[in-house]
Amino acid sequence: ALLIVTVLYVAISVAYSLWLKHVAIVDLGAVAGLFMIRAIAGGAATGVYLTSWFLVVTSFAALFIVTGKRISEISVHEEAGIESKRAVLAEMPRSVLQQISTISATIAIAAYALWAFQRSYGSDLHSVLFHASAVPFTLVFLRYLLLVHRGDAEAPEHAVTSDRVLLALVAVWVATFVAAVYVA
Repeated sequence: ALLIVTVLYVAISVAYSLWLKHVAIVDLGAVAGLFMIRAIAGGAATGVYLTSWFLVVTSFAALFIVTGKRISEISVHEEAGIESKRAVLAEMPRSVLQQISTISATIAIAAYALWAFQRSYGSDLHSVLFHASAVPFTLVFLRYLLLVHRGDAEAPEHAVTSDRVLLALVAVWVATFVAAVYVA
């Protein structure tokens, strides 16, 4: 399975480099797809079963991050009065990217919340913690969205690692999630 995933990753990477990065909207899907394939490769390499919930959340979170990167690129280049190196950005109005960002975040958050609420029923601590984990998860997306609109997400890895509030929200989400899985 890992070999198949690796071949698919290489094929999409080559297609992206040669053609897909020049096709508006498809470029977003290709980059988000590459994120997904990395997640799938991780599951294949470790023998961990990836649920459909995980795949939906991960794919739309990836699309959200990629779209946020493009929005930030537009903001930074407009502010500097220079044209973007990505010609495809000229074909994608900021308003369309913002709609894609909103749609992808909404689907990722809704899928996570549905998964968290499906995990267990009742009012025991286990259930409450899974349900509660949806709140910091949502706040992580909202904080990242703020960074995007500030123009601070052109390098998503830098945005995530340098914003203390975002890091704190991620820590709260991870703590809540881990407590739901292992403590409760």
